[in-house]
Amino acid sequence: MGPQRPAAVPGHFVAGDVVRVQSYQCDDQEGPYMRWIPGSRSNPGSAAGTAPGKGPASGAAAAGGVRPLAQVGAQVAAKHPKLPVALFRLEPEVALQPLRLKLASALAEASVSTSFTLGGPGRVQAVLDGQLPAQAVLVVVTTSDDGAQDRLMDLVEWLLANGRQQLAEHLVFAPVGQRRQLAGSFAFAHVPLGAQVLEHASGGTPLRRRAAAAGIDQLRDAVLDQALGLE
Repeated sequence: MGPQRPAAVPGHFVAGDVVRVQSYQCDDQEGPYMRWIPGSRSNPGSAAGTAPGKGPASGAAAAGGVRPLAQVGAQVAAKHPKLPVALFRLEPEVALQPLRLKLASALAEASVSTSFTLGGPGRVQAVLDGQLPAQAVLVVVTTSDDGAQDRLMDLVEWLLANGRQQLAEHLVFAPVGQRRQLAGSFAFAHVPLGAQVLEHASGGTPLRRRAAAAGIDQLRDAVLDQALGLE
């Protein structure tokens, strides 16, 4: 049997003006961190070195969790003049370039400059090509099907075994397609996206473009939340 993973309470991110910080539920009293990752005392969404439950993100969650997007963006920009974001696909047919453009634009609205890497599905090659840096907010993109969660956990185990623990600690899971219920406990930010997010900005109907924009806003908020705890 593998290590026990804490159950996660799905975070609620409000698109547009405000950000609601993702919260995590643990079975101990030491605050919301990914305890099942070996040696980790990282608190997703809070500054390193801060007592669990006392960082800027967890403090906001305790106070209701809603803060102006500009405030969160300013915090992230002050810490990361160029926020590293790694987009990693688990299938070769997943188109990352449209997603990168939309996410970069959404983060720019929060005054956050970004440095993107795009990689996958080959893990070793991605590391060799610098597409899986040692430290970044990792957005894992995959087709939403019955095997999506298993593919994600296979990647996480590989990251932990190959010196990429920081990526596993600051990960956003973004399955694309039909929404599916997550099985069991889940310790990561989870932002299900419609297939329209992988279309180019000029493609699709106005309704599909609006739906894509709403999904990108939620993804942006999840990335910002993870960035607050990234060194």
